[in-house]
Amino acid sequence: MNKHMTTSAAFFLVLIFLPGLSRGSAPTVRINSSQLSFNSMGEQATVEIWADNVVNFGAFQFDIVYNPAVVHAQSVTLGGFLSSTGRTPIPVGPEIDNGLGQLRFAAATIGTNAGPDGLGIIATVTFQAQARGTTSLALQNVQLSDVSGNIIVTVRINPSQISLSSAGEESTVEIWADNVANLGAFQFDIIYNPAVVHAQSAILGGFLSSTDRTAIPAGPAIDNGQGRITYGAATFGTNAGPDGSGILATVTFQAQAQGTVPLQLQKVQLTDIDGNIIVGVEERKISTSELPTEFRLLPNYPNPFNPATRLVYQLPKSDKVSLRIINILGQEIRTLVDGERPAGSYEIIWDGRDNQGKRVAAGIYLAQFRAGSFVQTRKMLYLP
Repeated sequence: MNKHMTTSAAFFLVLIFLPGLSRGSAPTVRINSSQLSFNSMGEQATVEIWADNVVNFGAFQFDIVYNPAVVHAQSVTLGGFLSSTGRTPIPVGPEIDNGLGQLRFAAATIGTNAGPDGLGIIATVTFQAQARGTTSLALQNVQLSDVSGNIIVTVRINPSQISLSSAGEESTVEIWADNVANLGAFQFDIIYNPAVVHAQSAILGGFLSSTDRTAIPAGPAIDNGQGRITYGAATFGTNAGPDGSGILATVTFQAQAQGTVPLQLQKVQLTDIDGNIIVGVEERKISTSELPTEFRLLPNYPNPFNPATRLVYQLPKSDKVSLRIINILGQEIRTLVDGERPAGSYEIIWDGRDNQGKRVAAGIYLAQFRAGSFVQTRKMLYLP
């Protein structure tokens, strides 16, 4: 047994009994090459994104984060797996930001047939070298859903990177579940650079058991040789699970050297007590150490979506803000934000309803963000 995996045996013994967290059958997304190496500028390489162990597969979304000094993303092509049962695919994106080193791609399907089961390629991504070197490829913000829109993944890490000034210094991050209903269980991995930090511990947050269900932690399984920590928990009891947003866990890292390290969530799973995820609605200010430097509306997540999606906007200074949902005819159907807001980053959930509280029809909608004279629009796809 790997000497770094001292807690893994206990973790997997407990995990066998957790509802909705079977390692053998859990839907996941993976990339067939987690890093690329190039000998010369202009050289190209293609990677495949796979969905594994899905049932009645209907839609997906993912981000890939890379080093833009080494490579730029060139294109994304939809794989044949999503439409392999005769359903019509609707790609969304790609959105490529080679300045930040991030791309986002998504797709949904429509039709009367069931979605595919098993495993297959959902997309191929082509990169082009900007210099000789090696870059890691990290999947983030992964979401899978079936043809009915039941969401498999929705979770985030705060902050997504940590900077440490000296060996021995410690830093703690929070893992949040957002806009869930009747939450019953979770599992996640965090990937990090073990040359800079080692994971020390993971502590269960209070959110999962906040409705007085009994929580059973599983792990953590820490591998500081590979730079990975795995943690999960489930609940049992007669009460409903918690709704809304809350902290699933806090994870503590200790510096091995001075430096900055990104923290990447992988293999995320959330289930309610019945095995499905349902999201709710709220707006809140995101706690960050630094103020934004520009006005910006980030791409909504998930997209495509049903029944709800998360929008994040950024304000470098206080201003009057409006965030409205508009249909393809240009008609306003929902006002999410309208008023003064102090500088900062904010998130709000659109629940797929209009200003009268009625569910909107499936289709394309626009999120229009205004702050002073700044205007930005994002396209969203609401699934049937």
